[in-house]
Amino acid sequence: MAYKLKILPTWKFIHPIVNESYFTSYMTSTFEQQSQKSDNRVTNPNNQTNMQGVEEILDSRWRGGKLQYLIKWKGQLLEERTWENRDEVIKRALRSCREFHKKYPNAPRVPTI
Repeated sequence: MAYKLKILPTWKFIHPIVNESYFTSYMTSTFEQQSQKSDNRVTNPNNQTNMQGVEEILDSRWRGGKLQYLIKWKGQLLEERTWENRDEVIKRALRSCREFHKKYPNAPRVPTI
């Protein structure tokens, strides 16, 4: 038996027909930590992340002409880290930002004059 997948038109080189032998049955998590999704992060009405739960800044990058930081949230798994724009990080987690750049001086940053 085969299944036809609904694939985005931009994925021109992916064949939409897949044999059932490629599918496996759903298996529940074997580790307790995998099955627990933490939700300690609070969002405000504007749907922007509240930065008070920043545990650590892990990385920085430029995206769309804006500097972003990879945030590890307090009480959340490493897989739940998110990229946040510099403006929001500076407003609410300036100390974490300074610690990150002290630890990684060659990481992408806004140039200082």
